[in-house]
Amino acid sequence: MLQSLFVFVLMEKSDDPNFDIQNEMRRLLVQAEVSLQAIRDFNFEVPLTKLLRCISRDSSFSAKTISGGEDWYVIFKDRWKHQVEENFISFTRTRHQRDLQNAFRYFFKGTSLKVLEHIHSEHNPAGIKVKGSFCLSFLLTFYSVILMGEASKFLRPILIDGEFIRKDNRTEFTESYNTLIKIEDRIKTFDQNLSSEGDFGKRYLQAKSDMSSLPVKRRKVQLVLEEAHNEAERIIDQTRDALDTMNKVLGGIIKKTDDERYDTLGNLSVIAGRGTAFLEGVAETIVQFTKTLQLLDDIDKMEAGISASGY
Repeated sequence: MLQSLFVFVLMEKSDDPNFDIQNEMRRLLVQAEVSLQAIRDFNFEVPLTKLLRCISRDSSFSAKTISGGEDWYVIFKDRWKHQVEENFISFTRTRHQRDLQNAFRYFFKGTSLKVLEHIHSEHNPAGIKVKGSFCLSFLLTFYSVILMGEASKFLRPILIDGEFIRKDNRTEFTESYNTLIKIEDRIKTFDQNLSSEGDFGKRYLQAKSDMSSLPVKRRKVQLVLEEAHNEAERIIDQTRDALDTMNKVLGGIIKKTDDERYDTLGNLSVIAGRGTAFLEGVAETIVQFTKTLQLLDDIDKMEAGISASGY
């Protein structure tokens, strides 16, 4: 079995005319025997089972029994299969992240994503891992760059002076606008709740330092993370719904929708003035909101890949 393994390892050198595979094989076999004997001596001298029972706080813990070479080979093969799959997932995730980062730079006109202070990231490896954190960083940047940038120039006049022909359209526009305008405060409040002084942060630290059995401890940690994820998901889903509704209302205002529920403004000509800049700005806002929804979907797909690979 070891010879087969070494043949696989040395395969890249086999084309070298000066390479003596037999001598190299004997050298590796001798080295392997020395290493295996060191492992045997270690297992004989160190009470690993007792140590693991103490570490896991489980007095009945016992290592999985491996009976023979065939079992060892199956485990070895499965381990490498898992390793290859992990590497592939990591490669795919990295490529998706790079593509998204490029899309973000273009969409946000060179502005980098805002980093949340208490969420796990490359900048803060000690932060709490929360599913949906990438979406929250994206939405926080969207708020400052897109919503409070060009989009606000067209949304505020409609909110303040717009005379909606359909009252339901006024209600939907106002509710959606209020949801979007609260994005920054909601995300920052959520981030603060993850700090050591916040609700989620305190409970997370307490669960991590819990002295109960490992399964109980893990469950307590998982419950906190699930609650945090659900809160993040509410912010993201409500923002997504607000963007979708806003697009429909704005589409009705400039008559760019087939949905008969949405109509224009009675005083659109007054708000828009004599030029076309206002109407073009509303149309561009719809394009930006549509792109935001698309990027949120792309982030969801990427984070689903992270979760599947053991997030």
